[in-house]
Amino acid sequence: MSLLVASPIAWYLMERWLENFEYRIEVNAFVFFLTGGLIVAIALTIVSFHTVTATANPIHSLRDE
Repeated sequence: MSLLVASPIAWYLMERWLENFEYRIEVNAFVFFLTGGLIVAIALTIVSFHTVTATANPIHSLRDE
């Protein structure tokens, strides 16, 4: 949800900032989709790791320590 709100704002601010440079580059939507997908992938990896460790039997963890 926050990605949908922040992406247009970031695009607008980047366009305004980059128009002041002599050698200007274009910012396309692919950059936002790529970073958004990367953020979602990292978040899902972290949440799934925590879910697996939370559902593990605590006796096995205590036995290893």
